[in-house]
Amino acid sequence: MKKLLNIPFTEIESIPLLIKDFLEKRIIGFENNVFNEENIEKQFQLKRNSFSQEERKILTKVLVQQYSGFQLSVKQQENLKFLENENTFTVTTGHQLNLFTGPVFFVYKILQTIKFSADLNQKFPEKNVVPIFWMASEDHDFAEINHFKTENHYYETKAKSGGVVGKILVEDDFFISEFENEFKDSVFGTELILLMRKAYKKGNSLSEATRILVQELFADYGLIVIDGDDVYLKSEMK
Repeated sequence: MKKLLNIPFTEIESIPLLIKDFLEKRIIGFENNVFNEENIEKQFQLKRNSFSQEERKILTKVLVQQYSGFQLSVKQQENLKFLENENTFTVTTGHQLNLFTGPVFFVYKILQTIKFSADLNQKFPEKNVVPIFWMASEDHDFAEINHFKTENHYYETKAKSGGVVGKILVEDDFFISEFENEFKDSVFGTELILLMRKAYKKGNSLSEATRILVQELFADYGLIVIDGDDVYLKSEMK
């Protein structure tokens, strides 16, 4: 007979002390950053005054350019328009450009961002909250992102590295054939294989591949993907 144990997060050794302190509310000096409606409303007020209308227009223009050639969902089109409005706010997550998402928390982080944005839209209907995924395209650690694992296999792609990973082109796509051999008869196997082929087509950069992948999975939820490796965005940071 199996026994189910309820283990508190604070008793799990692998969880960092910082997270345990947060869960147990040992946060002296950071009370204003606790996730509750009162503090979220304060953040709305703070962020509303942090960005000019011109900055919002530049952001929207850049995003439209980055999505050139993509078919946007109705929800994405709405969210891009909302971003020009001073009453629009964002919930942002980000990750490295891991091959075919890499660790499963790549997906969890995006889903949580979408869910939290939806919750805020429901609690604050007079505001617009848009979920954002920031691609860490300027990371340099290719060895950390060039692989993923399934229960039975390890998949890896090889490429010339040394600069920002977002500009690395897909040259070695043998991992797709290997993946097809493992999953061609599985539930959703065909869909996954077609998605992998579309995203990691030879000649695509890893930034392009990741955008295609995330777009296919989350476009209908209104998620907006942003590539920070953009000259116009960087000029706004001066």
